[in-house]
Amino acid sequence: TEVRVTSGLTTGTGPVRVEGETETQINDSGRSLEVPGAFCLSQNVPNPFNNSTRIGVQFPETSAVELAVFDVLGRRIRTLLDGMVEAGSYTARWDGRDDAGRLMASGVYLCRLEAGAGGVVGERKMVYVR
Repeated sequence: TEVRVTSGLTTGTGPVRVEGETETQINDSGRSLEVPGAFCLSQNVPNPFNNSTRIGVQFPETSAVELAVFDVLGRRIRTLLDGMVEAGSYTARWDGRDDAGRLMASGVYLCRLEAGAGGVVGERKMVYVR
């Protein structure tokens, strides 16, 4: 399984290819041993946040997924996860930067999860305070 990760993703699967200069930590403690019953996007913690925030996602089956951050105008800011992911629970991290590594302005951002054949699973509002 190959996953494109552009932000911190804690997972128990591999291999994982890291795009750019972002460091990704992989460890077994980040993946649940139980298979979730449904696709789920949890609210980020903490919220509001300053340096970084964690976003929980769950997949009941191996699926093509995309987890991305958008501004309130709908412009894609950062792709956190894009690829095939095995069933399980994962935590992604967003550090308030865009895909080019620039720090974003304080404000409201949306985290959107698209997974499986159904498309959009959910969106969550995140408040970034610099």
